[in-house]
Amino acid sequence: NALTGTLPTEIGDCRTLEVFLGYQNQFSGEIPESLFQNTDLLSLRLEINRFSGTLSPRIGDLSALQDLRLSRNELSGELPSTIGGLSTLRNFIISANSFSGVFPDAFQSYTGLVFFDVRGNNFVGPLPASLFDVDSLRFAYFSNNAFSGQIPDNFADPPGLQDLWLDRNELSGFIPGIAPGDLLSLSEFIVQRNQLTGEMPDSICNLVDDANLERLWADCGADPPEIICDCCTQCFPRNRLLRGSLGDGEFHEPLMVGNF
Repeated sequence: NALTGTLPTEIGDCRTLEVFLGYQNQFSGEIPESLFQNTDLLSLRLEINRFSGTLSPRIGDLSALQDLRLSRNELSGELPSTIGGLSTLRNFIISANSFSGVFPDAFQSYTGLVFFDVRGNNFVGPLPASLFDVDSLRFAYFSNNAFSGQIPDNFADPPGLQDLWLDRNELSGFIPGIAPGDLLSLSEFIVQRNQLTGEMPDSICNLVDDANLERLWADCGADPPEIICDCCTQCFPRNRLLRGSLGDGEFHEPLMVGNF
């Protein structure tokens, strides 16, 4: 569609609203705080518009929400810690905005999250370690931010994790090894254009030959390499000037939730 203008504040009066599909339009202005009064919402899709401003802490009131997609807007500011109240989410997609600040480590109560995408924002600070305590997680995309610090030791805990994109950030330290039997479903581990050093652990290299790891990409292309990796399927010279895209791997489409 090509709908324009702002969302009316009266949208908060639709108290039985369960699905709001406003994506791929030209809506602008702030997302009205009143929208979050519709606490029966299961799906909120506002991606590919021109929404601006910050995200209200009231979003945490949507405790039944399963599908949140706000990507490709002009949203900014810090993400409220109240996202921890969205414990029933399966899709969490806010890529290609201008969110900033430290990403809240607020996933302790999440039980069914499958698809997580925050690519192309301005987040700083550590990766949210509690995300990797969510057993249902399958796809996690952090590309093209300014996350720093080390990769969390529990990054291999989700048993069905398929994609983990960490490229184009400021991560440092060594890549942690994993235990036997971990990450057997992992297909893409994308870590280039960071400040990581050392050797790629043998326990991860083994996934290339013995499991499903098809894309293992790291900063192993310089002379000398930042990452020593004989098993990587693609090596990059580390170049922090190349931060323009949303990532380099093969992107998967978000999970379709219900009959939305």
